[in-house]
Amino acid sequence: MLLIHKIGEFIKRLWSWLPILWRDRDWDYLYLFGILRFKLKSMEEYFGSEKSIGVHANRHAKKMKICRILIDRICKDSYSCWNVHNKKWGDINISWKDTEDPDLCELILTRDKVLTKEDEIQEGKEFRRCSEHANMLLKQDLEYLFKILNKHILTWWD
Repeated sequence: MLLIHKIGEFIKRLWSWLPILWRDRDWDYLYLFGILRFKLKSMEEYFGSEKSIGVHANRHAKKMKICRILIDRICKDSYSCWNVHNKKWGDINISWKDTEDPDLCELILTRDKVLTKEDEIQEGKEFRRCSEHANMLLKQDLEYLFKILNKHILTWWD
């Protein structure tokens, strides 16, 4: 009877992992974060439940939730101010121009509301500032995620 129960639990667990494994690919960090997120959510639910007997189980579950939220933010790439930038300067237009070399062409990026050379310089500065800010926020979340994991992961047992 115990063996049947163990097999049932295994099948239930395998079934819960199936969508994650089905979508898994090896070419992008997002898939790695997807696996980590799924595992953290599962552990968070366990440590936050009555099943857990650990003294600090609820505290562990809260740390896991923070990690999961950080992973969500990293994967959604919700750091940029592109909406504001695009509203101010217009959507980016992409075109190509032939060059003297028949194997190469020039990429031309323009925006509808960039009308003068001064506009072009200002838009470029704001674009760089926006990019730097987004990168700083992403780096901050990555550092915080791995700081929590580094500090607490070895205590997450029951």
